[in-house]
Amino acid sequence: MSLPNLSAGSGGRGDRGSKATVEVSARLRPWNGPEPSKIAVGVANGRDGASVVTIADSDGKGSNSEFRYLARVVLGDDQTACFEALGEKLLTKLKSGYSCTLLAYGQTGSGKTHTMFGPPGCLSESELSGAGSGGVPARWGVFPRVALSLLRDPDVLTIHCSAIEVYQDRAYDLMAGGALLQMQTSRRSDAVRVVGGKASTLHAPGSGAASAYNVEVNRMSTARDRSHPPSCRCGRCWAAREKAKAERLKAIREAPRTAAAAARPAKRRASTSLVDGGCGGGEAMAMATVGERLEHVQEPGDVARLARHVEASRTSHGHALNARSSRSHCLVRMHITVRLGDHGGRVRRQQFLFVDLAGSERVTKTQVLGQRRAEALQINASLTTLGRVIQALGEGRAHVPYRDATLTKLLHASFGGESYTQVVINVSSDPAQTEESVCSLRFGARMTKVKNRLQVATTTDAGSGRAEIEQALHAVRTRLRELKAAGQGGRFGPNSTPSEERTFRLNMQRHDDANAEVSRLRNELAESKGRGAPNVSALEARIQAAEFEASNLHHIILRQRSIKGFWLDPSPAVIQLERDESSLVARLQLASVPVGGARPPNRVVVTDAGHAAR
Repeated sequence: MSLPNLSAGSGGRGDRGSKATVEVSARLRPWNGPEPSKIAVGVANGRDGASVVTIADSDGKGSNSEFRYLARVVLGDDQTACFEALGEKLLTKLKSGYSCTLLAYGQTGSGKTHTMFGPPGCLSESELSGAGSGGVPARWGVFPRVALSLLRDPDVLTIHCSAIEVYQDRAYDLMAGGALLQMQTSRRSDAVRVVGGKASTLHAPGSGAASAYNVEVNRMSTARDRSHPPSCRCGRCWAAREKAKAERLKAIREAPRTAAAAARPAKRRASTSLVDGGCGGGEAMAMATVGERLEHVQEPGDVARLARHVEASRTSHGHALNARSSRSHCLVRMHITVRLGDHGGRVRRQQFLFVDLAGSERVTKTQVLGQRRAEALQINASLTTLGRVIQALGEGRAHVPYRDATLTKLLHASFGGESYTQVVINVSSDPAQTEESVCSLRFGARMTKVKNRLQVATTTDAGSGRAEIEQALHAVRTRLRELKAAGQGGRFGPNSTPSEERTFRLNMQRHDDANAEVSRLRNELAESKGRGAPNVSALEARIQAAEFEASNLHHIILRQRSIKGFWLDPSPAVIQLERDESSLVARLQLASVPVGGARPPNRVVVTDAGHAAR
């Protein structure tokens, strides 16, 4: 499959297409219980030949419910048929230059993760090798199959993937050991300005970044003995607060002019450069996490390792309806660089977002208690917010409550944005879950009323902006080293003793080793299941012991840090610069495209000087 040449016409942002509604399909999980299923599928009287799903006695009073809006209905557990029904049309849209989204929605235990990734134990390299050269493992889900299809395309130059887990309404980076991610709610809220070789961070009014007051206080603290906490009330800190207030009021007064200037085409200037945060651009990244780690996917083995790592790292627990229920939403974003034409001088950068939502559930049926109950309530709350967003978009309201939940912030481009979005409603055929199945299908009907304004992705010169990013990254790292040398990084406090410091460092190292051992054992378990090993209970026991060791060390480290005067956290300026560094490293990876149009031979490694080496 080769992506066509779409470079005809001018570069820059692509032409806007017509509005497209969200396309919704369904996948029915097979039922082998003693009672017959109440769900029937037909095509008679369907809209344009589309499938019709009928649920008998849906309200318990003898009436039936029919759903005629579905574009396709996937039956059975055939993953190849599922990919042909869902993935191939999305790849066609990707070939046309659009960014795409595939979202799996449904009740707990209905097969969302099975559809997106595959059944447990299938994401192994042994299963990949068993499929033969160029083959696709029969049990693999839509995400790894899409990745394999893109790897075989000669016009796809690079593929980078990030994986985010939304747990308890917070975003965590699965590729960075579950590090907490900050949300970027403005296109310019995390920009780095490089002036005369020095870096400073620009923060939009109202953003979640460090305030101008903290930046000013930390600047003064560097010159003096960094003894001024944010709550300090001395004369200099009072002056800094007044200065920050004046700058904030000035920014508010100039906001209309700033918005008008942003609407005009940007002009390049040699002395000043702006480097946006995040791993993308345009409206699709209006609300996004900042600085997530990117994994460079170059071969089929990378796909297996990535998908397996995502599945093993997600928060999951069993309950009465599902032995391995996902307790978090998972978003895997694929950044794709496509060559346009034979010369390789122009490229197009697109995104493919895969969303595996946690299942909606009723605690009376799942019988969860304590922390599991709190997780269920948070999952239902985020899905309720998603429902309000869908309803507001379908009714054409002026205000859409994207900001009410982290999940809806991250799905801003997929619903009401510029992405081509397809939703698969996973439905259980279990007659005991009929009410939940009806609710899921009704939610899918509301999704079909959402319209996105599709836009072809931006075309640029290969490697454009790379020098600018390298300059900004070098400046940020220089400033970061200066602040840490001045004592603003994380450090031991005045009350720590040498023996306590040695113990703390040892616990940190043991904690890292325990986490690495958990990851290694999980991969070994996945490979063992992929080979069909008969007895894996000993390996599972070793994983449980390693997880207990890592958890125990984690709580010990937290208790050590809580001792007054033992550990001093880094200043807000250092924290913000570290976020800027992570964001710029990710953007440098995406900008590292070979000018000749050939695939890079190995991974991009970013050196400390801010230059990419191979």
